[in-house]
Amino acid sequence: MKINLSPQLDIQAFSGSGITDYNSGATNCIVNKVGGVPRVTQRPSIDVSEDSSDATLSHLNDRGRGIYYWENNSKLYIVHDNDVYAANQQVASAVGAISTGTERVTILETLGVPYMVILDAENNEGWVMNAGETVAAIASNFPTTLAYGGAILDTYLFVMDEDGTVYNSAVNDPTTFPASGFISTERVNDKGVYLGKHHDHLVAISTRSIEFFYDASNSTGSPLNRRSDLSYNVGCASGLSVWENGDVIYFLGSNPSGQIAVYELKNFQINIISTDSLNSYLTQGLTQDSLRVSCNGLSAMGHETLLLTVYTLTGASPGKISPSLTISYDATTGQWGFWKTALNSLTTFPLMAWTKRIGGQNATVAARTGQGIMYNGDIISINDKLIPIDTLLGSAGVFEDDVFEPDVFVGTSTSNGNNISSTIRTGLIDGKTTKYKFQNKETVEMENTPSTQTLTIKHSDESSNNFDTGNTVDTSNDRKEVHAGGRFMKRNYQLEYSGDEQFYMETLDVELEAGL
Repeated sequence: MKINLSPQLDIQAFSGSGITDYNSGATNCIVNKVGGVPRVTQRPSIDVSEDSSDATLSHLNDRGRGIYYWENNSKLYIVHDNDVYAANQQVASAVGAISTGTERVTILETLGVPYMVILDAENNEGWVMNAGETVAAIASNFPTTLAYGGAILDTYLFVMDEDGTVYNSAVNDPTTFPASGFISTERVNDKGVYLGKHHDHLVAISTRSIEFFYDASNSTGSPLNRRSDLSYNVGCASGLSVWENGDVIYFLGSNPSGQIAVYELKNFQINIISTDSLNSYLTQGLTQDSLRVSCNGLSAMGHETLLLTVYTLTGASPGKISPSLTISYDATTGQWGFWKTALNSLTTFPLMAWTKRIGGQNATVAARTGQGIMYNGDIISINDKLIPIDTLLGSAGVFEDDVFEPDVFVGTSTSNGNNISSTIRTGLIDGKTTKYKFQNKETVEMENTPSTQTLTIKHSDESSNNFDTGNTVDTSNDRKEVHAGGRFMKRNYQLEYSGDEQFYMETLDVELEAGL
C-alpha cells in the first residue's frame, strides 16, 4: 500500500501551550503538485540579516513590534519596543520613539501628503512620521481607546475604537481627526476588535459580529456608509490574531456558541479553514489557559503561508513574549503543520510582522524580496533558493538542541548555517483490515539526493507517539528501502531528515501481508 507523505495535522493531546501528541502532520514541510502528484519538500530557508543578540545591538530587549518598507523614503523602518529605527536597529539610527510595549503595531502609509502611520492598540495611541523622519503623536480628536488594525482608504486614515466606532481623519491629513468624522457599527451590542481593508471596503470585526463599510463621499460626518446587505454573526477572538494578505484576511474567530476557529475572509465570504482538533486546542488555550496567539505570514516558493504563534507573556508589564510553538497553514494546499528553526536563539518561528514585496527596482534586494521581524528583534529575509539551510548573516550559525513537543530534533551545523530539520508523521494505518499485518518491506518513493544524506524511518505501533529508534536509508541510493518490519495491528510512520540538500518525497510504499 502507498502511504501519503503530505498528511493533515491531527492533534491528539495538549497541555497548556504545548501539543503533547499528534497523530499526523508535518514539520518544516511544504507540498507541491508535480503532474498532479503531491511532492513534499522543506520549507523555504531564512537568513537572519540582523542578529538581536549581537553586541552592537545590546540595547534591544526582545520586543520586536513592527517592520515596514516605506516606498516614499525607499527605506526600511523598524519598531522595537518604543524605538523607531531607520534601515537597521543600531543606536545611532533611532529616529523617534512611541510608548513602550510588547504587541505588534500596525504600520500604514498615506496617499497624497506622505506620512508613515504607526497605530499602537496596546497603548491606545496613533503616531505619524513625516518624510523628514519626525515622529509625533496624533492628538486631534483621536479616540481614547483603540482597536487593532486600521486602514487607508481614498485619502482617509480610518481607525476604530473598542466601542465599535469608526473614525476618519481629514483628507490627506492623518494628524487631524474631525469631531464629526465617525460612524458606528450597529449589528449587535459588542466591542470593536479589528479594523481592516477588504477590496475597496473597510471591514469592522468585533467580538460577535463583522460589518462592512464603503466610501459614499458624504459631504458631512463620516464619508462611510454601512453595507446593510452584508454582515456576519462571527466575532474575533484577538486583534493580534489577524493577518491581512492583500484582499484575503485570516483571523481567529468565535461563533455564537463560543467555539474558536481560524477563519478566512475572501471575496466577502467567510469560511473556517482550521481542523476540528486545532479548534479544540485554540478554544481551550485562549479561553481557559491564558494563552495568546499572534498571526502573520509570508510568501515564498509559490506558497502563501499563515504562521500562527502561540505564546505567553512573562515579566513585569508590558512583559516579554515567550513563544511556545508556531503552527503553519499553507493557503495553496490547505495543509496545517508546524514551522520551527534552530537558528540563533530561536526554537519556534515567531514572526511578529512582515513587510511585503514592494520597493521596485530602486529598492535593495532585501526590500524587494520582503523582510520580517521576530519577537526578539531579529530581522529575517527569505532565501528562496531551494537550499534547506537557515543562515545567520549569510554565514555560520550556532546550532542549539531543542525539544519541540513531542519530537526531539537534532540538526546539523554546516559552514553556511543550520540545516532545516523536517519531520513527517503519517498517522495510524490499519491496512483496512482488523487482522494482524506483517510488514515485509517499506520503500520511500523520492528523488535521489546528489550526495549521501540520511533519512530515518520510525514506527509506533498501536499508538501515535511511541516511536522506536528507527532505521536509516541513504537518500542518494536508488533503493531506499527497509526490510522485515514485524507484526502490528495499527502502525504510525515517522520520517525524519536533517540533511543539507533539498529532498522531494512522494509516498512511503509498504509491503504488507494479512495474518489472522
